[in-house]
Amino acid sequence: MSTELFVTLSNDFKRLLENTDDYNVSIRVGEMPKVQTFKAHSVVLRTRSTYFRNALSSEWAIIEDNTYIFTKPNITPESFETILNGTVSWKNFDGEKTLELLVAADELCLSELLEYVQDYFITKGNDWLLENINEYCHTIFQHENFHKLQESCIKMVSNDPQKFRKHGRFMEWPEKLVIGILKRDDLHLEEIDVWILLLKWGISQIELSFYPKEWDLEDFSRLALKLKDCIQFIRFYHISGADFYNHVRPYEALLPKDLYENLLRYQFKMDKPPISTDIIPPRGIALDSKLIGSRHAALIASWIDHQKNFDPLTCHLVPPILSRIKNYNVAIDDSPCIGPCFGVSDLVMVESSRHANGKFIYDLPWSCIQRCYEKSITTTTNFAIEDYEVMKEKISRHLSFFKEKFSQKKSKARLENK
Repeated sequence: MSTELFVTLSNDFKRLLENTDDYNVSIRVGEMPKVQTFKAHSVVLRTRSTYFRNALSSEWAIIEDNTYIFTKPNITPESFETILNGTVSWKNFDGEKTLELLVAADELCLSELLEYVQDYFITKGNDWLLENINEYCHTIFQHENFHKLQESCIKMVSNDPQKFRKHGRFMEWPEKLVIGILKRDDLHLEEIDVWILLLKWGISQIELSFYPKEWDLEDFSRLALKLKDCIQFIRFYHISGADFYNHVRPYEALLPKDLYENLLRYQFKMDKPPISTDIIPPRGIALDSKLIGSRHAALIASWIDHQKNFDPLTCHLVPPILSRIKNYNVAIDDSPCIGPCFGVSDLVMVESSRHANGKFIYDLPWSCIQRCYEKSITTTTNFAIEDYEVMKEKISRHLSFFKEKFSQKKSKARLENK
C-alpha cells in the first residue's frame, strides 16, 4: 500500500518559493516604470519550464557572483509572480492582464498554463474581445501557440461580419486573421462582398488610393504581392456576371492569368467551371433562390432563433422545406386580424387575443396543419413563438414583396393573353 501526500508536497514547494535565502537566479521583468526583480532557485525553474531548463544550461547565460542574471522586459511583474507561485486567480475578468499572462506563459514554454488561460479567456472574455479586437488582434496572432484564441477570434468575426464591416474595423487586421476568415465556409457574406472587403484591406495595408484609376503598374504589383496568399480563398465562381464585370474585371492584374481566363470563359457561358478539387463550394447555406442569398438566410434564421449570432449547423432553415401550393388563391395572406398566414391553416397565428396594458397578448400558439400546400411545414401542429409583434412585422415585409412579384406576374400573363 502506498499513499501520495500531494497537498503536503505542494505546501513544502510553496515555502521553497517564498524563501529566497538560498536563491541563485535573479530575474528582472517588465519595463519602466513597472519593473520588478524576482529571486528564485534554478532547480525550481528548470523543473517547471523548458525555457529555463535550456537557458540555464546554455553558454550565453550571464552569471555574476554565482547568480544567474535574466532580463525579461516583455513579461509584466504581475504575470511573472503568478507563474512563480503557481496560483491563478481572477475576481473579475481583465482582458489586458489575461493576455499579458498568456504572453508570459508562451514565452516561458508553460504549455499547461497556456491552455488553461486560453480556455478561461474564451469562456469569460468574448464580449471584451469583441470590443477590443482591433487593439489586441496583432498580439494574439503574433503567437503561434495562441491557437484556441485565434480560432475564437476567427469564428467571432465569421458569425457577425457586418459588425466589423460597418466602421472599417478590419482595415488593420493581421494577414493571418484575414486568411483564417476567408477559409471559413460559414462566413455570412455574399462572395462579392468578401472580395470587395479583401480589396479594401489590401489597399489599406499598403496605403494606396481607393481609386484604381490613379494607380500605376507598380501599385498593382504591390497590391498583387500583398494579396497573393489570400486570393486563393476567394470563391470567384460564385460571383454573378454583373458583379464580376464591375468589381473583379478592373483588378485583372491581381489574379493569376489562368484563373482569370477560366473565369472569363465561365462568365461568358463559354465553358463550365473546371472539374477540380480547387473549386471551393459556396459559403453558408446552399439556396436555390434569386430573391435572397446566404446572408439574408442567416439574418432570417437569427430572427427565428432569437440569436445574436447565426450558426448554420443549428439553423432552422437547414434543411429547407419546399412545397408547391395546391390552392393558389390562399397561398399567402396578410390578414388585418391575425397577421401573415400561409394557406388556410398551413402556417397561421390562431385568432385569439386579449388587450392588456395597451398591447395585444396572444393566448394561443401558432398553428401548422397541412391543407393548402402539398407538404407539411412541420410535424408539430401547435407551437409557441415569442415577440410575435416583431416577427409579424418582419414576415409581413417579406410577404408584401412576394405578393407584389406575384401580382406583377399575373398582370404580365393577362397582357400576353390579350
